[in-house]
Amino acid sequence: MPDIIVHNRMGRSVYKKLPKEISAEIDREIYRIGLLGPDPYSHYRFFAFPLRHGINLRMVAMHRTRTCDFLVEMAKFSRKPEMFSYLAGFLCHYALDSTTHPYINKISNNEGYLHMAIEHKLDVIELDKLGLKLSDRAVTRGFYPPFLPESMRRDYETVMKNVYGWKDSWEKFKASYRHHKFFNYIAEDPYGIVDLVLHKAPYALRRGKISVFSYRSRRCDGMTFEEFEKLKKKSVKRAVQMIEAVDDFRNGRISEASLRKIIGDKDYSGVVR
Repeated sequence: MPDIIVHNRMGRSVYKKLPKEISAEIDREIYRIGLLGPDPYSHYRFFAFPLRHGINLRMVAMHRTRTCDFLVEMAKFSRKPEMFSYLAGFLCHYALDSTTHPYINKISNNEGYLHMAIEHKLDVIELDKLGLKLSDRAVTRGFYPPFLPESMRRDYETVMKNVYGWKDSWEKFKASYRHHKFFNYIAEDPYGIVDLVLHKAPYALRRGKISVFSYRSRRCDGMTFEEFEKLKKKSVKRAVQMIEAVDDFRNGRISEASLRKIIGDKDYSGVVR
């Protein structure tokens, strides 16, 4: 999946292309958290593996199962501007992931460590375009807004319970959001110290994701991503289409069946489930 900066910049492109009457209803801070999709769950207590209790696997479940059901369930609560803002961001995340994942899996040969390295590299490319530097901690200082407002708790928990059967979603996601930021605070590695240390780790460890933990990993040096840029533009159009459809649904202009048809039945990897 693409990473934080790429999702954020793609979301900005989508926002600019939305009709004014739709973008006017979107809370930009809530929208930005929605752009992270389900990814924060993956870093729940990453620093304490025995205490993760499977919460980190919620990210996997959301990426692979009941994708359309979840998005439509959120749409049922989207008459409230907060939920609409969050869902709009989430749809951007889904559009970008499902459009670009097959390409990233292909060029990474489905190797998890290389997938992560590509994600980081794409983020660094975006930072360069913005004139931002890892040495200034651009990732964690500029791309993590305050957590979702407490007024969203009940609806968020209801959606998660209805779709996935989870009863403690709000607090777990809140913790995951903090841990996600902490993970990337380490990974952005402003002075390259983390990368230097990890490259001195035992070979068995360096063969896996630990070797590309740092944003400063050079594993992808020399790779080009022209096709990714084309797919990203395609995903922007897809996201705009889905957000407009949700707006039609929340205002009674289309049915749930029509909304489901527009969202489709692909998971975040672009696989039809």
